[in-house]
Formats: sequence, structure tokens, C-alpha cells
Amino acid sequence: MNRTIKNTQEIPNVTDSLGKKFSKLVLLAAFILGVISCLCYFYYTYSIYKKTLYDVIQQEIISSSQSATLAAYTVDSTMAEHLLDGIVNTPEIAHAQIILEDGVLLSQAGDPPQEYYFVTRMLFPNLDSFYEHLNFKIDDMEFETGELIIHPDYDHYTREIFVQLRISLLYISLLSLLLFIIIRKMISRELSSPIIALSQRLAAIKNDPNPIYQHRLIKPAKHNDDEIGYLIDNFNSLLENLKNTETMASNIKDTLATTEIQYTAMVKNTFEMFIRLDEKARVQFCNPAVKDILQFSLGEIIGTNLVSYIDNADKELFQSLFSDVVTGRVENTTLILHFATKSNEERILSCTITNALTVDKLQCILFVAHDITKSHHTENELRQSQKIESIGKLTGGIAHDFNNILTIIINNIELAQSKLKKYNVPNIEPVNDYLESALNASFGGADLTNRLLAFARNQPLNPLIFNPNDQIRNILPLLQRAISNNITITDGLAQNIGRIRIDKSQFDNAILNLCINSRDAMAPQRQGGIHITTTRVNIIPMPDGTLRQTSEDYIRIDIKDNGEGINPKNLKKVIDPFFTTKPMGKGTGLGLSMVHGFVHQSKGHFNIESKEGLGTTIQLYFPAYGDINYDKSEGNPLQPCEDEEELNGTGLTILILEDNVTIADIIEKLLQDMNFTVIKTHKTADAFAAFESKTIDLTLSDVLLPDDINGFAFADKIKNQYPDAKIVHMSGYTDPENLLSDTQYSIALRKPFRKRDLVQIIKEVLHDKNL
Repeated sequence: MNRTIKNTQEIPNVTDSLGKKFSKLVLLAAFILGVISCLCYFYYTYSIYKKTLYDVIQQEIISSSQSATLAAYTVDSTMAEHLLDGIVNTPEIAHAQIILEDGVLLSQAGDPPQEYYFVTRMLFPNLDSFYEHLNFKIDDMEFETGELIIHPDYDHYTREIFVQLRISLLYISLLSLLLFIIIRKMISRELSSPIIALSQRLAAIKNDPNPIYQHRLIKPAKHNDDEIGYLIDNFNSLLENLKNTETMASNIKDTLATTEIQYTAMVKNTFEMFIRLDEKARVQFCNPAVKDILQFSLGEIIGTNLVSYIDNADKELFQSLFSDVVTGRVENTTLILHFATKSNEERILSCTITNALTVDKLQCILFVAHDITKSHHTENELRQSQKIESIGKLTGGIAHDFNNILTIIINNIELAQSKLKKYNVPNIEPVNDYLESALNASFGGADLTNRLLAFARNQPLNPLIFNPNDQIRNILPLLQRAISNNITITDGLAQNIGRIRIDKSQFDNAILNLCINSRDAMAPQRQGGIHITTTRVNIIPMPDGTLRQTSEDYIRIDIKDNGEGINPKNLKKVIDPFFTTKPMGKGTGLGLSMVHGFVHQSKGHFNIESKEGLGTTIQLYFPAYGDINYDKSEGNPLQPCEDEEELNGTGLTILILEDNVTIADIIEKLLQDMNFTVIKTHKTADAFAAFESKTIDLTLSDVLLPDDINGFAFADKIKNQYPDAKIVHMSGYTDPENLLSDTQYSIALRKPFRKRDLVQIIKEVLHDKNL
């Protein structure tokens, strides 16, 4: 039913605030428009007057120039005076004068300006005076007779401009006021009055007891096609749709109920753990995800304190942040916590704690946790890889210089030993002991460098094809001698295991290191055991602890002991460089690091399993080499020369290309002791010159040189000219970024090397010479 309000006494009074606001805006707009108009008119008047001034003066100069020239030529002051009086009678000119060529004033008229108005200086900042040179012409000759100077009356023009400005300001003000009155009346009649009437009707509807959607507003005929009529039509449509809105509100309530059911189902089935806690961290509610993450049932965890499931190392952090959230110092916080499952396994959770104590129907602390155990371990593996890369760059960078130093020390010691023995120095034994001790220390330094390079997966390897079972059987006696008598080493080597292609000496060192670690993990005088087994597998361990089947086979070597085992916290750090649980001076912390680096550098996998009190098992996975026949000549290491005195270099010339002066000197001494003719150079330019002037039987070239080419590029250039040239490359650089990989050459003599290594290389290369 539609109703129309007829009792106008009930309609409240509404002031014309809208008309007042619009009137103020119109007044402001009229004022701004007037100011802008005045400024525009002022600029226009200024431009016109300025142009008029300059045009008048130019015209006066043109008309007076000839008379002024004649007066100056005849030096007729009376004529000049009459001329200038006529010029200054012009309102635009304040002063004029004629000056002769020699600077004498012929005549002047008017008063020269002493000081201009401030506004004048702003309008005419330059205050220009106008000059005209007076030149008198007779036939083809021209004489300069003087100068006509005219000073404009700038103040006169300033006054004229402002008179015009005042007139325009008056007209514009009257026009703006008239515009304001007209617009004010129009707003009041066409906008304010209809809106006031409409507002009064709406206010009266509010006090009616009937539902609002039963009312309708009557639209006056004059507003059928304007905005007021459009507003009334839309309001009536709104009233008609209000009833539908009530129905929609009811539907929304039903939807909310359905949404709540869906939300509850989502919380129950999500992979994240939702827990509602009280102010003391007691569990009031939790979703079923707790079973998958912590392995506890809902009945077991509800009512308990959440702190009891957190690792001891994280409890203090959790309690501190939980207190901050409860007290309102922070609204929410996110942190990483370590939890223990029902089976005592570690779970790493990303947790968010939110204060909902003031939220209606919640009034709790919300604890949401997401299991990031796998991703956390993956990140640790990535950090470990980055750490390995950093150490690789560090050790690779220093290995070159350190190996050079060791080469100098080792060969000087051996040279000293040789000289002492050669000259039969009396009481040589103590000196020999000192030199031997220093020599052993140098070998220890070389071994330490190799261990660091092995951890960094950057050591130079000499891969050979061999059966790991045969190699393990060969080194078992050595292993037993290195282990105390109370520890038994046994093996369980599978049949038909196949072969691998890795560095054999590094393989032996890895097995020896692992057995020594197992020995150190056993209490003294305890009857212990180490068991070594081999297996051919196609399943390898992944960094996150899972196993993955591969398309290729691996040979797995297990070294298992029944020692004390490793603490779970230390288990994560055992392959870190320099980490050791041994007493000071008992270990370098590089044993497992070296093995881990060697295995990965050989494209294998490393795995360690340990439990306290139950021993440790270390597994090394190496790619199987299939059934390819082993070529015994491939990669066989050079055998050391047993009798170094047999080498005689008489009649042979060896060129040394080494940028390190000290190393070049020691190699020169070693070769000269063997009767070689030695040419020592430090730059490639000198080496090229030596080839042109001498017959070179062998060249010992360093790889890294101070010139713009390396030893390999030097060899290329030499062999282009001397194809039969024999070149041996030596280096202590490990090339961590494969800068020297793209070459046909190899490094035959690695620093630090001994005299017997040098002798063996020379014999191998000069095998067809009479040595």
C-alpha cells in the first residue's frame, strides 16, 4: 500500500545549507575568475603600452635624425635646441640631448629622470635609453658628427597602465557580483528548494510506524525530466526493493551457517596444524593435522601444555614470544620451532601465534603451524653446498702459492740431505734427524692442503678402473696395523660386484680415514669391531633422507662399527670442515669432510647413520663402471725412481719457464746436480728467445704465468714452430673454476713435488735419450 504524507505540520524544518555552500563556492570562483581576468588584462595593457612607447620613440628618431645630423655638423646649438624641445613635447619622452663626436654636449631638453618608481623598475627592468648615431654624407663621403640620445618617460607609462587596471578591476568586480547574485538565485530555486522539500518528506517517513518500503514519494511534474525527479524515482525503486533485501538477509544467514560448516571441514582436513590455546598455552582445541605432524591423537594432546612438545632449545624462545602476544605487546608473531613427535622424531614447524582474546566467540590464542622439515633440510643442504663452494674458491686460490712454498721447502731439504751425504759431513745423524722432521712436516702441510681440496671437491684426481673388493682386500693388512689389537676388522664383500673408476689412492685414504674414525669412537680396552661390506645397488639416498631408484647401478661400501655412536645434534655437523669432538690436538676435523668431498667429486653419494650407544654406519656410493675391460695402461701412476743417481743429463739442455724465482732456482740446482745444461727464464718472451738460439731437449713450464698467455698457450706456439718439442707442465694451481679445462695438455708435475718425481718425469719424457 502506498501512502502520501499530507500533514505538513509534522514535517521538520530544514535549513538551506546546500545553497549556502554552493553560494560560497560561486563567490570564491567569481573572485578567482576576477583576479585572473585582472591579471590577464594587466598583462595585455602592459604589452600594448610598451609596444606603443617603443614605436613612438623609433618614429621620433627617424623623423628627427636628419635635422639632428645637420645641427651637429654645423654645430648649431640654437637649431639643436629647437629640435630637442619639439622631441620632449611628446608625452612618451622625458629627456633628449645631442652630443658631438668629441663628447661635447651640443644641446639638451627636458629633465633627465633621477629615480624611477619601484613598479616602473619591475615593468621596465632595463630602463633602456635610445641612441642614434648621426652621420653626415657629402657626395660619396660620410662623416660621424655625433649622437642623438632619447630617454623615455617610463613613469608616465606606468601611471597610464595602472589607471587602465583600476578601471578594468571595477568592471570585473561589478560583473562578478552580478554573476554571484544570479547563480545564487538559480541554485536556491532549482536545487536547494527541491532538495529541502525532499529531505523534509524523508525525515517524516522515519517517524511513521509502518514499514518503510510501504511509502512512496510523489514526484512534482516540473521535475519529471531533471535530477530531482531521477532521485525520487530511484528512491521509490529502493523502497520497492527493500522487501527483497530482507529476504536476501535471511538467505545470507543461511549462507553463513553453510560457510561455517565448510570452514570447519577445511580446518579438519588441512595439512596445517590449528591449535586454540588459553593464556597459559594449554591446548583447548586442535585439528586432526596434529596426528600427521606430531603423531598424537586429539585426546592425547587436548588439555596438555604445548610447551611440553617443543624442543628444550626452543622452549625459552617460545615462552618469551608467547608472553608478548598474550600481554598485547605484539599482536602476532612468526617463528621456527623444533618439535618432538610421539616416536621422538624431530619436526621443524613454521609457527604463527595470534592474539584473539578480544575476538567474540574465540577469546583464545591461535597457534597455526606448518611442517617445513623437508624444506628446512633442503635449505641446509643448499647452505652446505654454498659453504663447499666458498671453501673451494678459498683453498683453490691459496693452493697455488702454498704448494709453491712447499715445493721450495721440500726440495731444499732434500738438496741439503743430498749435499750432506755427498760430502760425508761428520756427525750427520742429528742434522739428518732435523731435516727429516722438517721434511715430514712439509709432507703434512701438503696432505693438509689435499684434505681441504678434497672437502672442497677441488682436488686433482687420477681416476683408475679397479675392483673395489680387490682393493679392500689389499689394504686390509694396512688397516689392521693402523687399528689397535682390541678391534677386529672383518669384511663381507659381495661376489661379482663389478668395477668403479675413481682415484685409487684417494679411495684407500677414505677407507683408512673412516676406519680410524671408527677406532677413535670406541672406548679404550673395549673389544670392538669394524665390518666392511660391498653391495651393488640402484637405490641412492637423497638429502631429505628419502631413497630414490636410479637407472644406473652404484657400488656401495659400508663401514660399520659398534662404537659409541654420534649425538643427533653433532650428526648434522660431522662433515663440516674443522668440526671435531676429539680433544685439542687429536684431530683436524677434516677426515669426514675430505671423504665427503672426495665421494661427491667422484660423482658418488655419501650417507651416514648413527645412534648413540649403537654405533655408526657410513655408506659410500660410487657409480659402477659396467663391464668395460680395464686397460692397465690407463691412468697408472708413475712409479718413483728407486735410484736417482742413474740419471745423467750430460749433453742435454732443459729450459725452465717459471715465474717464481725461488722455485726456478731450486729446480735449476736439482738439474745441474744431474749434469743438465739449464736455461732459466721467468717470462715467455725470454723462453721464445731461448728456443731460437739453443737446442732445447725438454721444457719445464709452469701453467700460470705473469704474461698474457698461460703455459698451455705457450706450448701451442712452441709446437707450431718446433713440432718435436717436449714440454712438461707443472703447477700447484687446482683450477677451481675450470679456467684451464679447455686444452689438450695435462699437468704432469704437480706441486709440491720431490726430486724423485722430477727425475721420473724426465725419464718418462726423454725415454729415447741416453740417460
